[in-house]
Amino acid sequence: MNKLAKNLSFLLKHYRLSASRLARQTGIQQPVVHRIAAGDTTNPKIETLLPIAQHFGIQVEQLFGTQPMTLGLPKVTTLPILNAQQVVQHMRYDHAIPCSHFITTDLHTTSRAFAYIAPDNSMFPIFPLNTALIFDPEAAYHDQDFVLALSDNNLIFRKLIGDGKTLKLKPLHGDYDTVTLGKEDQILAPLLQAKLTYLKSERDPMKDPTVMQVRHEDVTEPTE
Repeated sequence: MNKLAKNLSFLLKHYRLSASRLARQTGIQQPVVHRIAAGDTTNPKIETLLPIAQHFGIQVEQLFGTQPMTLGLPKVTTLPILNAQQVVQHMRYDHAIPCSHFITTDLHTTSRAFAYIAPDNSMFPIFPLNTALIFDPEAAYHDQDFVLALSDNNLIFRKLIGDGKTLKLKPLHGDYDTVTLGKEDQILAPLLQAKLTYLKSERDPMKDPTVMQVRHEDVTEPTE
């Protein structure tokens, strides 16, 4: 495989992109991108390489391999994907919980951060079923934040609403109830990032996610 193909393959893998998606995002014909990544095209036109290089924030010479690829790539952290029982164990014990699924993030997180898959559509349409939700128990939470809480031994992902006297967990979907937190209930962690998958439950929820940074001022709740 030539340097061009190796470099493009590296970039696709690092940014979790398929050749097909890169083609759509750059406007280059899909077969052309596939041939470059496979090494079948060794000397493509500059007009083809320029959009690809610009997409990744590098020079064409770096893509070709004639100059070092000094990328300003963000540090990627691998986090465990925990089910409800594992989340509770993770919060109670200060040690790693064995798991078989992982997800990556470019956010700065502590060693306590983890991911949890949205089990229902209570936060639809912003966070539908199977959205990968990334939390960090060491991060501070505030009023109006999206949080993961433990109420009556059940994990609940909702929007935190405080009126000075009580704390409530509000869903975005009208078919679900608002939960008032009691003295024994606990807010576990605020949401840092969501990876929207829009996949059916029987499929891998980590395949080809779309990252959404959580900025509450940008979130508009659906009107009832």
